[in-house]
Amino acid sequence: MKKDTQYIWIIVAMVILSVGLFVWFTYFNKPSTGGSGGGTNTGNTDTVVPPPPNTPSTAIPGTRVLKYGTAGRKVAVLQALLNHYKGENLKIDGDFRYNTSQALIRNGYCTSTGSCEMSLTDFVSLLELSANDNSFKTKYSPNTNADMKAVYAKYSS
Repeated sequence: MKKDTQYIWIIVAMVILSVGLFVWFTYFNKPSTGGSGGGTNTGNTDTVVPPPPNTPSTAIPGTRVLKYGTAGRKVAVLQALLNHYKGENLKIDGDFRYNTSQALIRNGYCTSTGSCEMSLTDFVSLLELSANDNSFKTKYSPNTNADMKAVYAKYSS
């Protein structure tokens, strides 16, 4: 076999392997729902509650941070950000459910309740508003806000 042909076969094999890995991680590698096997533990204290039935996730892994059914500290921070900067009146409970979805829909972050997801970019953009805002930090600190304190206690490691 000529050397040029060998290089072509190596490139073809690498492309096939890359496509196969992409398909595997996108469609088949779902986190474990419990038990002793499967899934990964990233050390994150947020838990994920399954979305409602018939709600497919079309997001590419790693591009979405919060979606319907997610629960934890990040969701509580999102709820506080929406209340403070977007005029919402969400209960800060750390549960991404109907009311949080509706707030995101009203503010143009997603279009339907069951498949509502907030991208990492949008979350960081909203979070950056609080970087130098002492009124936000004071109002929503777990040290001064009972709801935020309860969420932090519930989802502590």
